[in-house]
Amino acid sequence: MEKDITTIIEIIKRKGKEGRERIVKEGEKKVKEIIEEGRKQGEKERERLIEEMKKEIEKIREKYMTSMRLEKKRAILEERGKFINDIFEKLEKYGKNFRNNKNYRSFLRKSIMEGIKTIGTKNIIIYYSKYDKEIFNPEFIEEIKKEIGEGIEIELKQEDFDDSGVIISSYDRKILYDDTFKARIKRKYEEIYKEIVKEVF
Repeated sequence: MEKDITTIIEIIKRKGKEGRERIVKEGEKKVKEIIEEGRKQGEKERERLIEEMKKEIEKIREKYMTSMRLEKKRAILEERGKFINDIFEKLEKYGKNFRNNKNYRSFLRKSIMEGIKTIGTKNIIIYYSKYDKEIFNPEFIEEIKKEIGEGIEIELKQEDFDDSGVIISSYDRKILYDDTFKARIKRKYEEIYKEIVKEVF
């Protein structure tokens, strides 16, 4: 009897030990599963964060590239503006020096004829630069009058502007035709500008 009880106790102990070992193994398995799941979730989270980071980097890169393109465009426009302004400054300088050209006298005569035709009145005032006073001598004035013919009265006035060319107006000054070199450039500005941009840029 006592032996049977001892045997039963041994069986219970063995079963208990086996149960504990099974529980431990199941626990270890569960822990491993939890760790593996956590690892998988961690990798997914890491991948998600990497993708988000890539998107942010792309946004920054695009913003930088856009900024660079705008800066490049601004720099090009600025340089173009400087170049064109330089061209027009040189043209104005050329205009002032044009009075030294052997054809300048002929240019003035044609300019006066064109101005008189444009104004279209019988009484005309011709304004000329003080730097051209040697050209506007009695001989030159007589040439102008002969070319104009009868029926149109002209008055000549010396002015302080230093530009080459003349300014023609009606006697009441209501109609004005500015044919100075600077005014000619201004009238042709858009045409000259487009031509420069086309040829250079």
